[in-house]
Amino acid sequence: MQISKSLKRLIYWQLGIPIALLSIGIYHGLMQTIYRAGVLQQSAFAHLDYYQGLTLHGVINAVVLTTFFAVAFGHATIAYYFKREPNKTVSWLSFWLMVVGTGLAS
Repeated sequence: MQISKSLKRLIYWQLGIPIALLSIGIYHGLMQTIYRAGVLQQSAFAHLDYYQGLTLHGVINAVVLTTFFAVAFGHATIAYYFKREPNKTVSWLSFWLMVVGTGLAS
């Protein structure tokens, strides 16, 4: 089945953003480990307190990554099984709402 370039671009963005954010989540997970191991003695690193980094790590890895992936997977399966693409305006609107929500949650 052929899908439009707009839907392909949307799916790529919905998969690319959480993967980029995953690197931030992994970084904060690593910093938690280094802090707990006693390598870092200060409670704040990179202008984030320990618990701010812990929260950012959890939100990005648990909520953002899974939600973006599920929505991208949903768009791909809808297009494949129904042989119809979802409404592009609503799809892009939902994408931008997820991006803004991610920024606010982070």
